[in-house]
This record gives sequence, C-alpha cells and structure tokens, in this order.
Amino acid sequence: THTAGVRHWGDAPGFDVSEPVDLAERLALIQQAPLLTGPGIRWHYSSPGYLLAGHIVEQASGQPYAGFLTKEVLVPLGLASTSVGGVPAGAVTAHGYRDGQPVTPWQLSAMPGTGDICSTVGDLARFTAAVHSGSLIRQRSLQAMITPHIPLPDGQGTSDGWMTCDGYGYGQFIGRIAGHAAYFHPGDNPGYQSLAVWLPGQAACVVILANDEAADTEALLRQLMLVALENDEP
Repeated sequence: THTAGVRHWGDAPGFDVSEPVDLAERLALIQQAPLLTGPGIRWHYSSPGYLLAGHIVEQASGQPYAGFLTKEVLVPLGLASTSVGGVPAGAVTAHGYRDGQPVTPWQLSAMPGTGDICSTVGDLARFTAAVHSGSLIRQRSLQAMITPHIPLPDGQGTSDGWMTCDGYGYGQFIGRIAGHAAYFHPGDNPGYQSLAVWLPGQAACVVILANDEAADTEALLRQLMLVALENDEP
C-alpha cells in the first residue's frame, strides 16, 4: 500500500536506478536507508518497495521471481507476448523516446518486481480482466486488493474532477473516472508510459502503452473511455 516508509528512486544513496548495481547490493542499500516515516503513517509511492516485494516472492516460493511469475501467471493466462526480466533475445520491441530521441533503457533484469515486464496492450488487458474477474486470485484476495487502505495526498486526480483517486489498495488506485467506479494504475520507465484501468460496473478495461514520455495519456484515456462506456446504460 506504499505506507512502509520506504523511499522512492533518487531519494537516498543507492536509489539511483540508472546506475547498474547488483541486485543483492541494491536490496541491502534499500534496507539500510532511513525510512521516511514509520510504517503505516502516510502514503508515499515507492518503486523500491516493489523490489522488496519481488525479493519476498523469491524467498517464499524458493525460485527466481521471473520463473515464479511465468509459471503462476503468464502461462496459465496464455500471455504469450509477455516476458519478465527484460526483452527476450530476438524480440521486436518499441524503442522508448524522450524529446524525440531514443532513451537508453534500464537494466531490467536486475530489478525483479518493479518495471521489469515487457508486454502488449492485448496481454495487459487480459491480465487486468483476469485479476478483477477473480480467475487469477481468490475473491478474498481481490477484495483486499481493491479495499482502500490509506487516503491519498491531494493532487492525485485531475484538476476538473474527471478522474478522482479516493484511496489506495494493494497496487491499485481506487476512485472514479468520468463518474464511474474505477481501479487503475499508471506506470513509467525511461521512454515509456503505461496505464491499466478496470471499470467494475461495465466489466471493461482500458489499457494504454506509449513509447514516448511526451504522450498525453490522460487525453488518450478520455477518448478511450467514450468507447468503453458507449454501451453503458444511463
């Protein structure tokens, strides 16, 4: 729920993600860094927290994070265009851009659990639907994931109220989009942006992947929401 007090990238020594650092060393630096607050006090987004979560998955499952995710999620859901731990050899992928220039990507293989997944719009849509339909995780786990555990600081939604962020669950913003209940999460790596939205009332999802940091994902979402809601009863 991003309430552990763990800092975000760039907030402490060893948190510069552009620097190639051995995974064990980075985990040690994260664990040694002073917390921003005591656990559970306030919300502060932390990608290093996902790195710790990925490490916990490895310890609990007794296998590498990429192997666990492939076996338990990608294969059962048939996500054949998704990979973990970087770009597969020979795969054709979209280059990320900043100000019209290609961006050097991060070393994703050393970042299990945070930003290390390559996918497509179709696969991400299938994954999102599987999570929220209950076909991937138990209903009790799903309910815990979409329950607001902490209020969010101001400024997380749009200025006109079209999108609101009313709380945060487990890896999910919980709010409303165009007046409809929604669970969603954006993402970004250098040169890339992503957004996955689930609309429970319509059992519909909207997914955006962009390989340009300047892409206006909010404007794209406003257009796509019209399509997602076109068959919605008033």
